[in-house]
Amino acid sequence: MKNNQYLIPCIIVGIFLIPLTLAAQEEKTKTFNGIKSIRMNTSSGIHKIQKSTNTSVTVLLRHTYKAGVEHTIEQDGDRLIINETLTDRNARGESSWMLTVPDDLPIRFLTGSGNIDASDIKLDLDATTGSGDLVFRKVTGHIKATTGSGDLELQGFNGDINVTIGSGNARVENSQGNIRVNCGSGTIRVADSKAKFRMNNGSGNVVSRNITL
Repeated sequence: MKNNQYLIPCIIVGIFLIPLTLAAQEEKTKTFNGIKSIRMNTSSGIHKIQKSTNTSVTVLLRHTYKAGVEHTIEQDGDRLIINETLTDRNARGESSWMLTVPDDLPIRFLTGSGNIDASDIKLDLDATTGSGDLVFRKVTGHIKATTGSGDLELQGFNGDINVTIGSGNARVENSQGNIRVNCGSGTIRVADSKAKFRMNNGSGNVVSRNITL
């Protein structure tokens, strides 16, 4: 019976904490038409890109910041401008972005320490992250990306990609096209791919398996 006496109060506390946790997260969704390019600048967070079923662009933002951060999502003519600005260096919280866009929409993206994750879409992407990871699954198109200390994961890619990594690792699988990876001190692994490769590594290794040049 003693165990049950302790269990019941814990359940009650948990029930009351769940609404408080959900309430701490704010959500904003905006949809735009006539967008021909996107320029995005954030401090950190998770950034996902997925394909739209039409020509509109939808931005979904979830964050837990209470103060010290300003988020702006505005259309300027045919360009969408997204900014996350820290007004207080001691601001506490995190953000998560989901961009739903049509194929081939030019995206220019800069983030301090955020991750970039795209799948099942044709991209025209120029992205820089200070310390985030780059993940592209079943993506086609043209990508130019730089990460200071993050990793690259490339699966099922077809197109032209040029990635520079400062001190992270790269993994390329089941991909084709023109693939260039420049790595400062990590390991580059390539498998089951057919492409024109250009791999450069400062102090790490390049390991390949089942590739066609």
